[in-house]
Amino acid sequence: MDESGNPILDSNSNPVLECMCGNVIQGRTDPSKPFFTQEGSFWTNDTDELLATTTEADRGGPTRNRCNAEGYRSVALIPLRTGGEIIGLLQLNDENPGRLNIEGIRFFEEIGASIGIAFSRIKIEQLLEDKSATG
Repeated sequence: MDESGNPILDSNSNPVLECMCGNVIQGRTDPSKPFFTQEGSFWTNDTDELLATTTEADRGGPTRNRCNAEGYRSVALIPLRTGGEIIGLLQLNDENPGRLNIEGIRFFEEIGASIGIAFSRIKIEQLLEDKSATG
Protein backbone atom coordinates (compact mmCIF):
# COMPACT_ATOMS: atom_id res chain seq x y z
CA MET A 1 0.00 0.00 0.00
CA ASP A 2 1.18 3.51 -0.68
CA GLU A 3 1.08 6.43 1.80
CA SER A 4 -2.59 7.07 0.91
CA GLY A 5 -3.60 3.47 1.59
CA ASN A 6 -4.01 2.56 -2.09
CA PRO A 7 -2.57 -0.65 -3.52
CA ILE A 8 0.75 -0.29 -5.32
CA LEU A 9 0.34 -1.54 -8.90
CA ASP A 10 2.83 -2.95 -11.39
CA SER A 11 3.09 -1.90 -15.06
CA ASN A 12 0.12 -4.18 -15.90
CA SER A 13 -2.09 -2.59 -13.19
CA ASN A 14 -1.85 -5.69 -11.01
CA PRO A 15 -1.27 -5.28 -7.27
CA VAL A 16 2.35 -5.72 -6.22
CA LEU A 17 2.35 -8.70 -3.89
CA GLU A 18 5.24 -9.07 -1.47
CA CYS A 19 6.57 -11.74 0.78
CA MET A 20 6.38 -15.47 0.15
CA CYS A 21 2.62 -15.39 -0.51
CA GLY A 22 3.25 -12.95 -3.34
CA ASN A 23 6.04 -15.13 -4.70
CA VAL A 24 3.72 -18.16 -4.86
CA ILE A 25 0.68 -16.29 -6.21
CA GLN A 26 2.76 -14.64 -8.91
CA GLY A 27 4.67 -17.81 -9.77
CA ARG A 28 8.04 -16.45 -8.62
CA THR A 29 9.31 -19.76 -7.28
CA ASP A 30 12.51 -21.69 -7.94
CA PRO A 31 12.12 -25.47 -7.65
CA SER A 32 15.90 -25.84 -7.31
CA LYS A 33 15.47 -24.43 -3.78
CA PRO A 34 14.49 -27.02 -1.14
CA PHE A 35 11.53 -24.95 0.09
CA PHE A 36 9.80 -24.74 -3.32
CA THR A 37 8.19 -27.61 -5.23
CA GLN A 38 8.00 -28.26 -8.97
CA GLU A 39 4.33 -27.19 -8.78
CA GLY A 40 5.23 -23.79 -7.32
CA SER A 41 4.37 -24.37 -3.66
CA PHE A 42 6.43 -23.08 -0.76
CA TRP A 43 6.86 -25.07 2.44
CA THR A 44 9.04 -25.22 5.50
CA ASN A 45 8.97 -27.20 8.69
CA ASP A 46 10.77 -24.50 10.62
CA THR A 47 10.47 -20.81 9.80
CA ASP A 48 13.11 -19.98 12.43
CA GLU A 49 15.65 -22.21 10.68
CA LEU A 50 14.63 -20.99 7.21
CA LEU A 51 15.16 -17.36 8.18
CA ALA A 52 18.48 -18.14 9.89
CA THR A 53 19.93 -20.16 7.00
CA THR A 54 18.71 -18.27 3.91
CA THR A 55 18.99 -14.76 2.53
CA GLU A 56 16.28 -12.59 0.98
CA ALA A 57 17.81 -13.42 -2.40
CA ASP A 58 17.52 -17.16 -1.63
CA ARG A 59 13.85 -16.67 -0.75
CA GLY A 60 13.09 -14.69 -3.92
CA GLY A 61 13.02 -11.23 -2.36
CA PRO A 62 12.12 -9.49 0.87
CA THR A 63 9.89 -11.33 3.30
CA ARG A 64 7.88 -9.67 6.04
CA ASN A 65 8.21 -12.77 8.25
CA ARG A 66 4.66 -12.29 9.51
CA CYS A 67 3.98 -16.03 9.84
CA ASN A 68 7.12 -16.47 11.90
CA ALA A 69 6.30 -13.41 14.04
CA GLU A 70 2.85 -14.89 14.74
CA GLY A 71 4.52 -18.05 16.02
CA TYR A 72 4.04 -20.34 13.04
CA ARG A 73 6.96 -22.70 12.50
CA SER A 74 5.48 -25.08 9.89
CA VAL A 75 4.10 -23.17 6.89
CA ALA A 76 2.90 -24.25 3.45
CA LEU A 77 1.65 -21.99 0.65
CA ILE A 78 -0.09 -23.91 -2.14
CA PRO A 79 -1.12 -22.15 -5.37
CA LEU A 80 -4.72 -22.55 -6.51
CA ARG A 81 -4.64 -23.01 -10.27
CA THR A 82 -7.09 -23.09 -13.09
CA GLY A 83 -5.57 -23.75 -16.47
CA GLY A 84 -2.19 -22.07 -16.41
CA GLU A 85 -3.34 -19.27 -14.12
CA ILE A 86 -2.82 -18.96 -10.37
CA ILE A 87 -6.06 -17.59 -8.91
CA GLY A 88 -5.38 -17.86 -5.21
CA LEU A 89 -3.51 -19.51 -2.39
CA LEU A 90 -4.12 -22.23 0.16
CA GLN A 91 -2.14 -21.49 3.33
CA LEU A 92 -1.42 -24.07 6.03
CA ASN A 93 0.21 -23.00 9.31
CA ASP A 94 1.11 -24.80 12.53
CA GLU A 95 2.87 -23.47 15.60
CA ASN A 96 4.86 -26.70 15.89
CA PRO A 97 7.91 -27.45 13.75
CA GLY A 98 8.06 -30.61 11.66
CA ARG A 99 4.37 -30.87 10.83
CA LEU A 100 4.73 -31.16 7.04
CA ASN A 101 6.13 -33.66 4.55
CA ILE A 102 6.40 -33.74 0.77
CA GLU A 103 3.62 -36.33 0.43
CA GLY A 104 1.24 -34.03 2.27
CA ILE A 105 2.33 -31.05 0.18
CA ARG A 106 1.66 -33.03 -3.03
CA PHE A 107 -1.78 -34.00 -1.68
CA PHE A 108 -2.63 -30.36 -1.03
CA GLU A 109 -1.30 -29.38 -4.47
CA GLU A 110 -3.84 -31.80 -5.96
CA ILE A 111 -6.57 -30.31 -3.78
CA GLY A 112 -5.41 -26.83 -4.86
CA ALA A 113 -5.88 -27.83 -8.51
CA SER A 114 -9.38 -29.11 -7.72
CA ILE A 115 -10.28 -25.92 -5.88
CA GLY A 116 -9.00 -23.88 -8.85
CA ILE A 117 -11.19 -25.88 -11.26
CA ALA A 118 -14.22 -25.44 -8.98
CA PHE A 119 -13.68 -21.66 -8.77
CA SER A 120 -13.31 -21.49 -12.54
CA ARG A 121 -16.56 -23.39 -13.02
CA ILE A 122 -18.40 -21.12 -10.58
CA LYS A 123 -17.06 -18.04 -12.40
CA ILE A 124 -18.19 -19.39 -15.79
CA GLU A 125 -21.63 -20.24 -14.41
CA GLN A 126 -21.97 -16.72 -12.99
CA LEU A 127 -20.94 -15.19 -16.32
CA LEU A 128 -23.49 -17.33 -18.17
CA GLU A 129 -26.19 -16.37 -15.63
CA ASP A 130 -25.36 -12.69 -16.01
CA LYS A 131 -25.38 -12.97 -19.79
CA SER A 132 -28.76 -14.71 -19.90
CA ALA A 133 -30.22 -12.17 -17.43
CA THR A 134 -29.16 -9.24 -19.61
CA GLY A 135 -29.51 -10.87 -22.97
